[in-house]
Amino acid sequence: MRCYFMRGGHIAAVELVTDDSDEAAINQGKALFEQRRQEFAGFEVWDRERFVYRHPSLPPKYTASPDAGAAGNVSAAGGSEARPEAGGAEKAE
Repeated sequence: MRCYFMRGGHIAAVELVTDDSDEAAINQGKALFEQRRQEFAGFEVWDRERFVYRHPSLPPKYTASPDAGAAGNVSAAGGSEARPEAGGAEKAE
């Protein structure tokens, strides 16, 4: 898994974290973030393309989280994004 450290809404650094479990990766990400808190605004843990965890839970510029579904997925710029449905087709909004 990877822990992405965020600054200004963008990825500023990345660290590999354990892939033993989601909980272990989250705890490792939290510990790494505490060591670098002055450098970064937050972090996200991802297991390849699967979102696992974000701190803070919802960045101030966002109005919906990645797991809110296609209807609630709003980008930082405020526009809606199409997300692939289960069959692989994209749903336009």
